[in-house]
Amino acid sequence: MFQIGCGTALPGIVAAKLGARVTLSDSEDLPLCLQQAKKSCAANGLGGMEVIGITWGMFNPTLVNLPPVDIILGSDCFYDTKGN
Repeated sequence: MFQIGCGTALPGIVAAKLGARVTLSDSEDLPLCLQQAKKSCAANGLGGMEVIGITWGMFNPTLVNLPPVDIILGSDCFYDTKGN
């Protein structure tokens, strides 16, 4: 399972607790967000969960080399054309 826009990672953590192999992702431009996702995982006994930074529309080696996934979980993903 791959969670896009994980934020604090709650949906991904629940999925992992239920037995899914989960990779969490959020914007690579928000390092504090990625750190918080890692802290959330650790607080829930999932310290080894993979958390990666991505940028919409950019295909970096980390993203391209992900293993195949059966489910992509999007949470609070939206696009604001005004850039607010």
